[in-house]
Amino acid sequence: MSVNRRLFGLLIVAALLNVLLMAALRWPQFGAMPGAAASLRFVDETGGPLANATLRILCYADAVADAPLADLLFTTGDDGHLRQPLPAGCPYLAALRLIHRQPAASPERDAYWVYDASWEPGSRALVEASGDVTVRSAWRLVLFDLAVALEWEPSAASGYRDELRDGLFAASANLYSVSEGQMAFGPLAITTGGHGWDGADVQVRAANDYRPAAAIGGIVAQTTTYTTPSDMQTVYAPGSIVLGRHWDGFDAADPVAGAWSAPPAYRTLIHEWLHFALFLYDEYQEATPGGRLESFCTCRDLPAVGTNPQACGQVDPALAASVMAYHYTAHKLWRDGLPDVCLKTDQYRIHGEPDWETLARWSAIQGLDEEWLRPPAQAASGPNLGLAGDLFGRRPTPAVASFTYLPLVQGQEPALSAQQRQIGALRAGSEVTVHVAISASLSLTELNTLQAHLYTEQPATGDQPARLLYQGTTTGPRQPPDGLGRATLLGVQPGSRLWVAVEGPGPRGALRRRFVHAGPIDPTPAEQTIVASPAPASVSLDMTPGLLGAQMQALTLTFTSATPLAAAPTAQLCAPDAATGCPDDPAWRRAMTSADLGLTWRALFTATPPGGLPPLGVVQIAAPGGPEVIRWFQTVGGVGPGHRWGHAPLRDGLLMVDATTPLSGSDNLVLMMPTVSDPALAAPLPPGIDGLLTLPLDVDVLLPGDPSSARGRLATPVVMTFFFGREPLERLGLSPAQAQLLHFRPALDRWELLAFSGRSPHLYWLATQPITETGVFAVGRAASPTFGETPAMYADAGPIAPSEPLRYVVTLPASPALTTTTLGFFQNMLPPFIMDAQPVTCSRGACVFDPEARLVVWEGALGPGDRVFLSYDLHIDPAADPTMLPPVFVNQAVAFDGQHEHWLTAPTQLWTVEIPAP
Repeated sequence: MSVNRRLFGLLIVAALLNVLLMAALRWPQFGAMPGAAASLRFVDETGGPLANATLRILCYADAVADAPLADLLFTTGDDGHLRQPLPAGCPYLAALRLIHRQPAASPERDAYWVYDASWEPGSRALVEASGDVTVRSAWRLVLFDLAVALEWEPSAASGYRDELRDGLFAASANLYSVSEGQMAFGPLAITTGGHGWDGADVQVRAANDYRPAAAIGGIVAQTTTYTTPSDMQTVYAPGSIVLGRHWDGFDAADPVAGAWSAPPAYRTLIHEWLHFALFLYDEYQEATPGGRLESFCTCRDLPAVGTNPQACGQVDPALAASVMAYHYTAHKLWRDGLPDVCLKTDQYRIHGEPDWETLARWSAIQGLDEEWLRPPAQAASGPNLGLAGDLFGRRPTPAVASFTYLPLVQGQEPALSAQQRQIGALRAGSEVTVHVAISASLSLTELNTLQAHLYTEQPATGDQPARLLYQGTTTGPRQPPDGLGRATLLGVQPGSRLWVAVEGPGPRGALRRRFVHAGPIDPTPAEQTIVASPAPASVSLDMTPGLLGAQMQALTLTFTSATPLAAAPTAQLCAPDAATGCPDDPAWRRAMTSADLGLTWRALFTATPPGGLPPLGVVQIAAPGGPEVIRWFQTVGGVGPGHRWGHAPLRDGLLMVDATTPLSGSDNLVLMMPTVSDPALAAPLPPGIDGLLTLPLDVDVLLPGDPSSARGRLATPVVMTFFFGREPLERLGLSPAQAQLLHFRPALDRWELLAFSGRSPHLYWLATQPITETGVFAVGRAASPTFGETPAMYADAGPIAPSEPLRYVVTLPASPALTTTTLGFFQNMLPPFIMDAQPVTCSRGACVFDPEARLVVWEGALGPGDRVFLSYDLHIDPAADPTMLPPVFVNQAVAFDGQHEHWLTAPTQLWTVEIPAP
């Protein structure tokens, strides 16, 4: 009996072993580890074992597999053998040894990982899972843990996230090539609807008119002080890359040309990443005592690479540098040498060295001991991503003492938390295209002077507060008598509200044109038309920041109405992060107070230490039964290019502000928002300027050590660089040369031309000369393509009543033949019926009205490339006989450009009294 029991037991064991054997043959991942794998050992380049190391192993089905089956974390023992068994379904592998984890500002993830690898950069060389596997420090790889946040919730039918993911993969390949095979993107988390906004590496706004920007060194986990080799002391603080919805190299509105998978978009993202993560500065501007000029490091004709074989000394396009100068054609960084075109760039001014020498100190900048990056020995094309591409979008999982694993699923995104699902994070938004019209009949010329900006207000749901999203402006042709183009709204939710403002300068002497639409928007119709009606209220809004440390700790809102308001308006402060939004909380929403019978209202928002107010947000002012104003705002970091204790400056974007000499010893901050200055928006534009290319920006530069900065004046001169888009130029058939800088002067109640030091026909920017004024600025469009390029005088075309001033603008560029500085002059002899000329303003030199000689005079130095803008008003003598005034007054003047005299004329039609026929 006992024998039978033993025999029966043996039969059962045999049967079970047979079942397991059949399972192992059918499903290798459930099989026992083969003997070859048992001999697997990991060693370094000297043959020494990788003892007690953390290894990341990618498993492959065969030697030419194009994707891994598993991505697992292992640890080794003292002899370099794995402590956890390798799955049998892993005959080939690629291995990485983790040597450093760098924390991010967000405690939920890392900023990057540093690995040594088993493959040479650019290759797909897998190794057999047996014997010794060599992991080499010479094949080092920095893998970034990438977090991207969208401000809106895409529609269910939208392919935006897939397109963005494809673009980020292409960007990773671009980064891998630029870094000579030493850096790439690894784990990827794309959150939507504003979730995960705070702390994300890349923040994508819904706006269709926002240019990509990045905080220098924003990857740091905490405020980090650094002294550069050029003895420049600067401080880097946590920040982000901020993008618009698309980017085609000029504008953010085109979903096809601006798709993130297209080269202009993903190359731009890497340019910004090099600012954000690698502490590199721009190399497309040359800083001079007079301002900033366009200059491309490492060669002036870098934009022509790929189209002109002679560009950059016949350089191979794959080796052209620098990506920090013109990333649309360059593929490499500035490696060595000191070309003249690089020595006045921000990169050299701050770091005092080529890009790769800075990258060789990348760890030291972050306060780390070991340097991870190695400058290339020589220029070479590529490398391609190779096996590094298999790491994109993946996060390894720990291996366990088991023979089982789940095959990888490419492209999985991390699941949202139960709390996020509960508050409605998964509600799909709708894309709605609105055609904007106004309730007035205007000519095409008049319509082209108007600018629209659109916001959507999402209702509160569950525990999630309401949110305000800036959607951008309208694009496409204007259609008389009332059409202002169209805009696609992203993430429109049920119950959303649309707010639209249409603004622009009116004719001389008229109130500004302002139209407003506010009301619910149905997310169902894909195309809709909305009509903005005249807004009778005349209002202004000013924001004044306050600093403590390196953050904006206070924000004062001053709301002014031309007529008393019956009730106190409410001020609402909003942040893009879904966790904050527009909370109904006294810290974010409060009634404004007035001390002058309801004309001026104020509200003060303060941050709760140790945090600051949001660097990017929206304010909403609403008066019961009265006017409403909504505006986005953004801090542009500190005054660049290098400074002490301020925010790291935001580079690129819509605006950059740079001191002529680096600031030290004081906090500083730049704040911008689309202006709500009623006087500025009501004032007529200067003669020769037909309209605006951008929404006017209200710019505050806060220098606490300079008390005059609170009054719009600065003790330290700064140079401002304003960027503009190509879409309005193409729509109007204009050249980039017709873009001009304008500044509103409240004391004169008018716009003045602002002399620029340099312009870029490639990157679409204008840089001021050193200025000491803040306030409202705009990029205007000149009527003539030669405006400012040749000596000319422009006047109001009229008709002008005798009681109104006759405004003149004179542009006097230096002769192109000048090689040295010389004297220039301008003289305007006035006819007898002109009483005086005032005010007289000029961008440089000395200008005055001489009443005895009856002359408007300018004198000053002119050097190569200089230009002067002169502005003055002529006043007709009220005692002059109206019947003796000419129907058309042709003013004449003479100008000397340093080489030649020019006779300038400008006609103005006057309102005259007709003499009755006898």
